[in-house]
Amino acid sequence: NLLSSDIVAPPPPPPSPTPAAPEEPKLDRFGLPIATEDTIFPPLPPDTELIPATSSSQMKETTTTTTTILEEIRDATKDHLGIDYSYFDEFGVEKTTELRETRM
Repeated sequence: NLLSSDIVAPPPPPPSPTPAAPEEPKLDRFGLPIATEDTIFPPLPPDTELIPATSSSQMKETTTTTTTILEEIRDATKDHLGIDYSYFDEFGVEKTTELRETRM
């Protein structure tokens, strides 16, 4: 004979896991997303054409070359950038009267 006190109810099912909330982006003190390498320098698309240029030291050592670094830079960027090349010397260094130099 079973008595009603002998009947044990099955344990309640475990609570269903709550779906994980998407992780909030980390923000800086101004409320902007923190800069990462990928946000500053995003990966290039796979079809990006990479055009190497001769380094300044290689160009200076090679006396038989008739092309200057500035000409190489101009050829590589002509379809992509609008730059006034008159501000740069033949090695791609900014012409300036100040003590600083800025490389292209």
